[in-house]
Amino acid sequence: MEPTHPPTTPPIEHTASATAPTRILPLLRPHKDPHCIECGFLLKGAAPAGTCPECGTTYDEVSSRELMQPPSVGGSLLYVGLPLIVGAVVLAWALGLGSVADSAPTYSGGNSYRTRTVPWMLIGSIGIGTIGVPLCLAWFSVRVFRLQGAIMKHAMPRNMAVRGGAQTLGCLGSTVATLAMAVGLIATVVGILLSIACLIGTGG
Repeated sequence: MEPTHPPTTPPIEHTASATAPTRILPLLRPHKDPHCIECGFLLKGAAPAGTCPECGTTYDEVSSRELMQPPSVGGSLLYVGLPLIVGAVVLAWALGLGSVADSAPTYSGGNSYRTRTVPWMLIGSIGIGTIGVPLCLAWFSVRVFRLQGAIMKHAMPRNMAVRGGAQTLGCLGSTVATLAMAVGLIATVVGILLSIACLIGTGG
């Protein structure tokens, strides 16, 4: 009687399935093929679970899908630049309203007109700039922090995220975001002081 052998199971192909991580940001997309989370080695054609031939890190079907594609440069610039564009529009609106408020024409009899300052419009323009611009800068800061954290945590292999270049990039992003928040705070304080000065001047 010939010996029987257990049926062999063909290798399991890696497919994009429910094991793929949920997007942290719309800019980050899962890789089509599995990668080592530690070194980024492409595991296409390898067993669903095993040891990375590049760095020796053990992986499984879930961890090999955790590393995501980094965002494109254009997408990143648009993502962090949108709050600055909105802030520029708000600032232009505030300056335009302030210019109109400071030179509103007033009929003074006959065919003569003179310009005068409209206090409520001037205070409104200061208020728009004081509130809108700092909010846009805060929005910018939040997006910088989110994008930086998502790239370093989900789109970089672990052994790259601790290297000098990645740390420098992280410090640069944090510095830019912090400076934006500081500028927003200064703009708020200046706007409040200008509003108080306008109210005092109007009362006088």
